[in-house]
Amino acid sequence: GGFRRPCKFLCLALKMLQLGPEKDIVLQFFLRQADFKYVRVLGAFYWRLVGHPAAEVYKELEPLLTDYRKIRVQRADESYQMTYVDELVDQLLSEDDFMDTKLPRLTARHVLVDIGELGKRESMLEDELAEESGADAATPPAEEDGGPGPQEGTVEYWNAMRAKLGLKPLQQ
Repeated sequence: GGFRRPCKFLCLALKMLQLGPEKDIVLQFFLRQADFKYVRVLGAFYWRLVGHPAAEVYKELEPLLTDYRKIRVQRADESYQMTYVDELVDQLLSEDDFMDTKLPRLTARHVLVDIGELGKRESMLEDELAEESGADAATPPAEEDGGPGPQEGTVEYWNAMRAKLGLKPLQQ
């Protein structure tokens, strides 16, 4: 596009890059504090941008995937959009661009799990299913006629799992 002014968020990120705070300061005052959601997102962006080892990036940013607070993000056309902290952190972990900024390449998580630098990610939904259903939480529910249940990964499978938890079905 044409000439665009950077948003205040990117100006703050640039100032952090200029200051180059120590690792402990970024972790303690930006990522691990829970009071200021915009400061937390700024810390996550900085942490992802400076290119620490990939395992450290995942270890520090994955806990932020449980932060479901709403935040306002400025678009390229200077309008605003509502989103959530966990969605932005997921973008930081899975995409190469964030706010028109190219991010350093990040080793895929499954590769780090395979070489033993990270443990397997535990889903909060799996924990709830295990509590609700006991040991058979990983098996799909059977059809009423006694036949096999829906194939794992299908919408029917997840709707059956959500029904066991008392949740609304997914939209098809």
